[in-house]
Amino acid sequence: MPRLLSALTVSLCCACGPSGQASRSAAPSLHRIDVLATGQSPTSVAADSTTVVWTDEGSDPGACRDGTLMATPLDGGAARVLASQRRCPVAVATDGVYAYWVDGGPIGTEAGYGSLSRVPLVGGPSVVLVDEQVHPNGLQLDGGFVYFTTEGNGGGGTLVRVPLAGGTATTLWSGPEEPNGFVVDGQFVYVAARSRAPWRGHGLLLRVPTEGGPAVTLWRTRGNPQSQPITKDSIDGGWISGVAMDAGSVYWSEEAGKHSEVLAMPRDGGSMRLVATDAFHATHFGRDDRRIYWTTNWGDVRGWTPAGGVEEFLASTQGMARGLCVTPGALLVAARSPGRILRIDTR
Repeated sequence: MPRLLSALTVSLCCACGPSGQASRSAAPSLHRIDVLATGQSPTSVAADSTTVVWTDEGSDPGACRDGTLMATPLDGGAARVLASQRRCPVAVATDGVYAYWVDGGPIGTEAGYGSLSRVPLVGGPSVVLVDEQVHPNGLQLDGGFVYFTTEGNGGGGTLVRVPLAGGTATTLWSGPEEPNGFVVDGQFVYVAARSRAPWRGHGLLLRVPTEGGPAVTLWRTRGNPQSQPITKDSIDGGWISGVAMDAGSVYWSEEAGKHSEVLAMPRDGGSMRLVATDAFHATHFGRDDRRIYWTTNWGDVRGWTPAGGVEEFLASTQGMARGLCVTPGALLVAARSPGRILRIDTR
């Protein structure tokens, strides 16, 4: 059951990797961490000014039968079940009236078990907006529309837009690559997509018009053929994921073996620049007025200040981070193993 604001205010090891050894050079930080709720296997988190919502894959994620959509007050309190018996819910967003989420469906089948649904935040029956989708894996709201991405088991994916109230679903992009993170700015959707071959295939950063039209490739990784060993010095790998943006730049992460960087370039394209190194599997991004944030598979939560070019270790979730939401003065993180919804102070 959820726990109300259990404080974990601790001085944490600076950038601890899996072995517990410091692996980065950022200065140590002290940030308050509150446990808003506990769960079984949280996969994503979102919030408005008063309510936190999150998805949980349930007691047996592989079975994909008992996932839930949950809600709790932003300042702490009892959690409520908004929807239950879901098939691997993986992403959530809210407009302050409804919670929107996608069910990914069972892994290992091309059958269209995935769906996009919504439910009132105050509770009530849920409504399916789009069904028969193959593995939806991302979700965002912008300008009266829900945007979501899908990925196929054999490779390939789509970016789809549908009105918040439901209606015609419009495919804005489809291709042989799988989307692995996106962000919307009203005019364009910036999509990180990767080929199916892990660590060795290519990756793309795409800019897709929200009103339809051809996608522009802003960045393409070289990829690494089987005959070419991946070196730690290469930042031109194949695994590309996670997207954030500020007024001038778009940010993403890129993998080459176990080496990873956070990169940036102007939103209309141009020269790529290096932001941070050793960001192992930086897949969930966010931003506020001061920083770009990301989480890693080590469980690190990190921030980068564009104004000074300073990277900062903020906290360790002590488990794989599956979702990130930026709120005024705090980050919300869906942490798996152990399953918790965390609030990390960023002031």
